[in-house]
Amino acid sequence: MNFQGHVERGVVIFDEPVSLPDGTEVRVEPVVPMPGNFWQSLSLDELARRQGVGFPKQDEELLGGWPTEELNDGFEEALLRGREAELEDGR
Repeated sequence: MNFQGHVERGVVIFDEPVSLPDGTEVRVEPVVPMPGNFWQSLSLDELARRQGVGFPKQDEELLGGWPTEELNDGFEEALLRGREAELEDGR
């Protein structure tokens, strides 16, 4: 559920009346327009905030890996055959 509004004198004012029971937890986030300058540099913190992502908890999360369905796709064998053919041709 989303409610639109704006801030006046430090208080959030909703565009339409909103009836929520006392004690209801809410989250207020500013609507951030896209930067006008494509090449504008952002800090990593700001970039992560805008994309709604956090920082990895362990270094291993950064390493990624090769997709398991492509581990034995024949690439290494094809590369080896190509190199061997080049050696035979004297390249």
